[in-house]
Amino acid sequence: MGLIDIRELLAMLRRLGMSLRVFAFVLFLNVLCVGFEIAGIGVLLPVFELLRAGGSASIDQLQGRHWEIMRSISAHVGIPITLSLLLAISFCFVLLRQLVKYFATRYIAGVRREIANKIRQRAFSRFLLSRKSLDDPSRMGVVMSVLQAELNRALDVPFAITQSVSILVQVVSYVGALFVLSPIMSLLSIVVIALVVVLARGFLVEIRLRGRNMTKVNTQIATFMVERLKHARLIRLSGTEKAETAAFYKLSRRLSEENLRQKLVATRMELALEPVAVAMAYLMLLVGSELFGLSLERLGLFTIVLIRLVPILRSVLSQYGTIIGTLPSLEKLDQYLTETWQTRETKGGSTVFTRLDQGIYYDHVTFTYPNSKMSALDEITVTIPAHRMSALVGPSGAGKSTMVDLLPRLRDPQSGCIRFDDTPINEFSMDSLRTGIAFVPQDPQILNVTAAEHIRYGKENASDDEVREAARLAGALSFIKALPEGFDTLLGDGGARLSGGQRQRLDIARALVRRAPILILDEPTSALDADAETAFRDALRTLRRETRLTIIVIAHRLSTIADADQVIVLRQGRVEAVGSHAELMPAGGWYANAIQQQHGGVVGVPSEALGVAVGGSL
Repeated sequence: MGLIDIRELLAMLRRLGMSLRVFAFVLFLNVLCVGFEIAGIGVLLPVFELLRAGGSASIDQLQGRHWEIMRSISAHVGIPITLSLLLAISFCFVLLRQLVKYFATRYIAGVRREIANKIRQRAFSRFLLSRKSLDDPSRMGVVMSVLQAELNRALDVPFAITQSVSILVQVVSYVGALFVLSPIMSLLSIVVIALVVVLARGFLVEIRLRGRNMTKVNTQIATFMVERLKHARLIRLSGTEKAETAAFYKLSRRLSEENLRQKLVATRMELALEPVAVAMAYLMLLVGSELFGLSLERLGLFTIVLIRLVPILRSVLSQYGTIIGTLPSLEKLDQYLTETWQTRETKGGSTVFTRLDQGIYYDHVTFTYPNSKMSALDEITVTIPAHRMSALVGPSGAGKSTMVDLLPRLRDPQSGCIRFDDTPINEFSMDSLRTGIAFVPQDPQILNVTAAEHIRYGKENASDDEVREAARLAGALSFIKALPEGFDTLLGDGGARLSGGQRQRLDIARALVRRAPILILDEPTSALDADAETAFRDALRTLRRETRLTIIVIAHRLSTIADADQVIVLRQGRVEAVGSHAELMPAGGWYANAIQQQHGGVVGVPSEALGVAVGGSL
């Protein structure tokens, strides 16, 4: 009908991993159902002929190739042909059709479930591995839409295709049966079918338009929900619950309206076309009886075939409408999977990263974000020594987080090189590189699991002793023991049973249990009070004393990192200064001014004095 590009449709199905063998088997089952149905109806012709001839006594006088075949089979097996036998055979074909149809329904349900699970797994995995997921957080709404509404609608397409093909086989078979009964009548049937298809085209175009609109609104609803649920606290504090609820209702209502309109169009198509098809069928019966003089038994069978052909033709159009209406969902799913595959991360090189002996070297590293005119990092050249604590400081937007993101290769620089000891970073396998870098975010993401389960996140096979040791090094052991069930205490959603400082130290324990040679702390004290910050600094001091970790800290609260072995000052994507706290303070510049602003003019004093000034020892 010109509404579907068959070649592109088959290509999409192949890209989605849908096995042609499976669908060929489904098609075989559907065609087998059709075959049994046609056979059951076909047996009715000799039944009608036998009834007209007056019963079983006249079997030998009945003429026709089909009677010769049946008499030959009867003589071979020794079973006489009777009216009851013919009816029983017809009924057996009906039973076989129902049994095959039941098996096909169960098989299709299982295949559909398995395909859906595999596609969901692939879609989720590709989202996690796609670089675009880092640059566009709003894509979470797209993922939710694809994994739920769009996937379910998309899977309607291949199964509707197999159903449509089997129904077309049924239509061709019935038209062929009409041809046997009367060639001229069969030609008239083809004309009727063509007329119905032409009349249906306008309805099908509108069904496809509604399908596209539903796909668009599904994505909008999923994106809206993800964003609003993520900011539920802000919405409540801002008093905008009614406005957000009204906005969601508007989107939800639009989706319902598009769905209703699509169903109404499909209903109008059926209501409009069926009277046309029935009228044409009645007209053909009249023509067959009055003009072509068909026998009573042939006219009766012709009537049965026509009665079956009309709903079958309606079913063909309904299945085609399903394909047209859900095809936009299939296209959306295919586009998402293709896009995430094309933007997937590389597996890296073949070298396994296990240790850092000398340091991390940034050599003229430049990175620019997509659609940005300014470089986030501009010709960065700096060394982070191994087994020491280095701090990255600077104003917001200076490039601190970008510089850290380059280490686990969440991003790759456009120019320059990063080396771990003497090995370029891109020669390490991605898995070993990320296993060797432990990361603690600014806001720990803690699920409603036990304290032990959270620490084991990322190393499921960690022993109880390893979990306890990681907790001790992170300064979390004492408060975990004080919990009602110790390490087996559920933490609540987001770690609700813990304070901010406790969540931070628990997350450090989660990073430490992996025994990675590099530890990255992103703004570890930005949300902590003075007591929690003091506890964190004590934990950091224990780490530096008892381990040989290479620690990198991103900090805005400079009291946290005043005794770091090295402070790297970034401004506008460039390295402004490198040195210890004692070296940077007399030199002035951004670091000295920031210390002065944060701590009330305490400039140029030793780090120990600075620790006292901000409420604790370093």
